[in-house]
Amino acid sequence: MPITRVQVVAPTSTGDPADDATNTLYFNTGALDAPTGADLVAGIKAFYEEIPMSGYQALNGVWYVKCYNAQAAKPNYPYFEDSFQLTRGVSANWLPPQLSIVLSYFNTTETTVPRARRRGRCYLPWLAAGYLDTQGRVSTTTRDAIWDGVDAMNTAVADSGIHVIYSGVRDEFSFIDEYRLDNSVDVIRRRKTPATLTWTHPFPTP
Repeated sequence: MPITRVQVVAPTSTGDPADDATNTLYFNTGALDAPTGADLVAGIKAFYEEIPMSGYQALNGVWYVKCYNAQAAKPNYPYFEDSFQLTRGVSANWLPPQLSIVLSYFNTTETTVPRARRRGRCYLPWLAAGYLDTQGRVSTTTRDAIWDGVDAMNTAVADSGIHVIYSGVRDEFSFIDEYRLDNSVDVIRRRKTPATLTWTHPFPTP
C-alpha cells in the first residue's frame, strides 16, 4: 500500500511564517486520491479538536493540510490539499508559543529494526493556561484529552488508512504499537524540566 505524508501547518495570529507550527504524519493508505485525502484531513481535524489549546488561537487560525505520495520522486507535489478551522477550543489564554507537549509513538515489536526507525513524534503547541498542573507539568486532564484525540484520529481515517512510522531513507514503514506522553513540557524542543512520569496508550483497535 502507498504511504501518504501529511503536512499540517497551523499559522499563528502573528502572520509570520516563522511562527507556524508544523507537524508531519505518515499513513499507510489504500489509494492516493481525493477521498483518501479528505478522510486524512478529517482525522487530523478530529485529533486537534481534542487538544486543550487556547480557544483564541485554535478558533481564529486556519489550519492547512497537504497530502503527498511519500514514495514519489522529486519534485513531489501534493495530491490533495485542504484547510479547516477548529470548532472547539478552551476559553483561556495560551502559554508562550515556545512551549509544547511532545506526543511520541513507537513500534515495540520489530526488535531487529533500529529504534530510531521505530519512533515518531508530534509537537502540540498553544497550550491553554491552566492545563498544566500546579508543578508546571502535563496534567492527567490534558493527557486524557490527547488520548481522546489519538483515538478520534485513528477512527476517522480507518476506512482509508492507518497511522504509521515511515523511514524515507529505506522506504520502510512500521506499525505503531503505542503512543507515549510524559509529564514534562518542552521549551523550543529542549527539555528544561525532567519528566517524572511517562504514560502509554495502545494503538486503538478498530
